[in-house]
Amino acid sequence: MSNVVKFLEALGQNPEIVSEAEFAAAVAAAPVEGEVREALAARDAARVNALMGHTCTVLSLLVPAEEEQPQEDETEREAPDEGETEARAA
Repeated sequence: MSNVVKFLEALGQNPEIVSEAEFAAAVAAAPVEGEVREALAARDAARVNALMGHTCTVLSLLVPAEEEQPQEDETEREAPDEGETEARAA
């Protein structure tokens, strides 16, 4: 795992780093160098991604929901109606 990923993971797990000064101190202490450090300090995610040799691909897919067909319960279909029961009894 790269040092950048380790740094970002540690940063995500540390909710105490909230101010700009704390963030700058964390970046300064990170085990990264040069342009990557500058991109992290600028909070430039696209630049960090590019410097790591990755491309940022975002895919989005919308699928409409299908309406559920009402299903008859097996027991309801097989059970006779009240009118049928009374007619058989008579």
